[in-house]
Amino acid sequence: MPQFLNHYSYAVAGALALIAVGWWAATRRTVRALALLLGAAVLVVSADLIFRPGESSLTTVADFDRALSGGKPAVVEFYSNY
Repeated sequence: MPQFLNHYSYAVAGALALIAVGWWAATRRTVRALALLLGAAVLVVSADLIFRPGESSLTTVADFDRALSGGKPAVVEFYSNY
């Protein structure tokens, strides 16, 4: 279970935030509350799309080995989308 939460922490947190805002908006029943709910949904989805990593510039293991042994500092980033 902890590994599941680690992999899907953003999705779980975003869903919980949207549930909380949706519950609040349902009790208010105003256009302003609905607009806030839609804005929160757009914010959660757009943040996921904006901060998602791009494709790797290294496609093979040989490219990776050359980058590490090229004599220049290298940064290796390990990242999970979820």
